Formats: sequence, C-alpha cells, structure tokens
Amino acid sequence: MALPASVSGLVKDNEGNNLSDAIVTLANTSATYEAQTGIYGHYTVNISDGDYTISAEKLGYISASTNLTVLPGQELTNDFVLDQNFSSFSGVVASSSDNSVLE
Repeated sequence: MALPASVSGLVKDNEGNNLSDAIVTLANTSATYEAQTGIYGHYTVNISDGDYTISAEKLGYISASTNLTVLPGQELTNDFVLDQNFSSFSGVVASSSDNSVLE
C-alpha cells in the first residue's frame, strides 16, 4: 500500500496579498483533487503519488499551472502568484435617466 502524500502552499497576488477563495486543482489521467484557499491564502490537498498538473485560479486573476511529480509519502510545497486580469471585466455604462448607453 502506497503512503499518502500531500501538496500545500500559498496563493498570492502579484502585490504579495494572500488570496482567499482561490481554487487549486491537481489532475492527472486517473484522478482530480481540488481545494479552496482559506482566508490567509493557504491550501492543502491530500493525494496519491503520481504525475500531476497543478493549477490555481480565482475570478479576476490570470490562472497559473505547473507540473509536479509526487512520490509516496512526500509532502510538497507549491506556492502560486496570480496576476490581476484587468481584461476580464466587461460591461456597459448606461444613463440612469433613460437607459441610453454612455460612451
């Protein structure tokens, strides 16, 4: 029986602020694991050994990913820095008096 392994780390923005509620996903051909960062940007995922793609994403930020090889019983640390995605915000500004689109 293989020993359980884990991956943990922090998700921050490019200004060094911890990002809460970011989603961290580890996936390979046989399994997918997911965790949500806590209020201080920390996550921990208990996984089986193997080769994984690990990614972090949060609305309003550009997602990031990398590849990991996890050995039996290994405890890895993988931190992420996400850049803000200013182009992800869109909308229309309209006049409150007649709903006409303002340019």
